[in-house]
Amino acid sequence: MTCPSSCPWPRRVPHLRGFLISRCERFGSTHAGRGRAKATACGQVRVFRSLMTEAHERGWCESPKRLRRIKLPSPNPKAWTREEFSRILAECSVARGTVPHTRISRATYWTSFALAAYDTAFRVTDLKRLGPGDISSDGLCSIAMSKTGHVLCRELQPLTLEWIAKCLAEDPGRNLIWPATVERSAWARQFTKIVTRAGLTGSVKKIRKTAATQVEIERPGMARHLLGHRTDSMWRHYVDMAQVGAELPPPPPVSIGKVPKPKRKRPARYSAIDVLDSRRSDIQSWLATGVKLLHIAQRLDVAQGTLYALLRLRNVQRPAKQLPPGEKFGMEKLAQEDVRQTVLELLDAKLSKSRIAKHVGLDRHTLHKWLALNGHIEEKALRRKRRRRKRKETDDEQAS
Repeated sequence: MTCPSSCPWPRRVPHLRGFLISRCERFGSTHAGRGRAKATACGQVRVFRSLMTEAHERGWCESPKRLRRIKLPSPNPKAWTREEFSRILAECSVARGTVPHTRISRATYWTSFALAAYDTAFRVTDLKRLGPGDISSDGLCSIAMSKTGHVLCRELQPLTLEWIAKCLAEDPGRNLIWPATVERSAWARQFTKIVTRAGLTGSVKKIRKTAATQVEIERPGMARHLLGHRTDSMWRHYVDMAQVGAELPPPPPVSIGKVPKPKRKRPARYSAIDVLDSRRSDIQSWLATGVKLLHIAQRLDVAQGTLYALLRLRNVQRPAKQLPPGEKFGMEKLAQEDVRQTVLELLDAKLSKSRIAKHVGLDRHTLHKWLALNGHIEEKALRRKRRRRKRKETDDEQAS
């Protein structure tokens, strides 16, 4: 399918779908060798999928259903401990110089910013949008999240309010508390240098993880509310489970060289098969009357596989599967000697199965099944295997 005249892509790329799939699969197969993370490859696949979906809606290519998804590993976030964050604050308080294009010292700027990020657990983008009017006289900070649009309100500690007041006093009359006068990457590197001087690793985003981890330690289950998430699974991207602790205690210690104590026999667990035993007579009566297993499982409100397991464990015999009326009539007719002899004679005369079935008055599928069961013709799988072998021999001869 060629692109129309209004297509923004070059007309020398006629098959947009094949082009994008080849690019995407090539990137997914080589991203590890290039030293890129799986998240980078996954994001690239999403970009390709969005591009193909838009092109498919405009009728320029087919639907992107063959794009393979890249499975990302489960998140395992790492956060600073309370002592490590105190070391970072100590380094922030002794930072030298001033913020470019302002009269705010770096020590006041980064100390107040780190304390506010720790108290509120806001994202960096939302913190940089805070103004003096967003903080009330009671120390409450409320803002609409730029990512979700939800309004969150957090309380700032007295120490944080003191540093924010000091930051505003050094350069009064501005609309933002922490103005970003340089690019985002250069602004983030300034805080990363402070973290490096403290002997740690991480960026400014790690403060949000640290706050969520400390809240989860003090009040289990409240990290989701601190982060402003509506789901119960997103907090796993921020909480450091190594600090929260294991969900279960470790098993009892085992000594090497000694005979372990025998394990206590566990009590019998609840099983759906034990419950079905009470309805065993009903199941056998339903099977005798010809009720299908799917309908029996629906009546008992169990899975069909559980019903199969019950029949297999209790040796319950199922009635033989009845042939359809047409196939049953054909098999009975083929049991006659004269009809069977006529079919074999016509088969030796190299007539097709359709003409033989029409001549005898049978269904073509019934005749094919009877010939396969009695060994007069090969099964489809055997014929396909023989054709593949013959095709391979022909290719080998041409290659030689």
